[in-house]
Amino acid sequence: MQIKEIDFVVAWVDGNDPQLNKLRLKYWQEQDQSSRTPKPNPPPSQYANNNEIIYCIASILRNAAFVRRIHVITDRQTPALEALADFGFSDAELAKISIVDHRDIFGNLVELAPTFNAMSIETLIHRTPGLADHFVYMNDDFFILKPTSPSDYFAAPETPIVNGKILPYSRTYLRIKLSLLDISKKRKNVRWSFLTGCMSGAMAAGLRFHYVCLDHSPRPMFRPILNEYFESRPKALRDNAKHRFRHHRQFQPQALASCLSLNQGKLKVNRDTGVVGFIRPGSASGFDAQFDDLIDESGQPPESMRFLCIQNLDQATELEQGKLLAYLGSTLRA
Repeated sequence: MQIKEIDFVVAWVDGNDPQLNKLRLKYWQEQDQSSRTPKPNPPPSQYANNNEIIYCIASILRNAAFVRRIHVITDRQTPALEALADFGFSDAELAKISIVDHRDIFGNLVELAPTFNAMSIETLIHRTPGLADHFVYMNDDFFILKPTSPSDYFAAPETPIVNGKILPYSRTYLRIKLSLLDISKKRKNVRWSFLTGCMSGAMAAGLRFHYVCLDHSPRPMFRPILNEYFESRPKALRDNAKHRFRHHRQFQPQALASCLSLNQGKLKVNRDTGVVGFIRPGSASGFDAQFDDLIDESGQPPESMRFLCIQNLDQATELEQGKLLAYLGSTLRA
């Protein structure tokens, strides 16, 4: 497979920043809210920063060594990249990392910033300066556990591999549902739905009968297909990026990209659920037990598992956090 350049894009926010929290609350209170007890959506815990970004970047450098550049999307913040020195990376490897401010991707839509909405940010990441045509989007709670190659992300040039399913849907049902949510929002806060966002992405892409339901995993995309779509539909770009907080009318940007590729017959959908391991706090048996369930007697994850997602690490105890980060550190250091 001849793909010369593949970039990774990681969105990151330091939710411990008091200025950011103050700004988020300010804009939330300025919204037209009918709820008597408005709360930022998503909840503050989603913004929490436990320095996972360092392990995320280290996992890309270590296990996706083919990467050309790693673009970290931030809002006037800089992660503590000096911590990467402990992982034994060369200066050339560390030089692959670039910090991209929200203003660089908002461009002529800068009046829509600041935003506290991942869907709005993800709508614009294809505008990242210097972004390769083939790129992989990851949240900062994702980690690549084993060496990967371009063929793990792209089946062929211009053909992303996504984890998920192709499912049926009705555009009539979706339109009715969105209209009902429009009415409900006048009386109460309405939460954005991932599945509805994926269906909306399919409808935006022109798919009539089926949509791509994405798993929570790294998401490869072909940038030119998004550029072409939005260049001919600037209103669709603005409408999806204008919401400072998640809105039920927003389509899921990676679902749109996948559906556009599917339309061209250039998408591979992987239904193998064992590719990604998930760890979440809050089970009856504890966070550690879930972690141990993923690791065999030799201290290694299952052969099929290439990616790990640790959600809401901030909700685990310090002991549990330390155990997970120690495991990641031991596997990623040279």
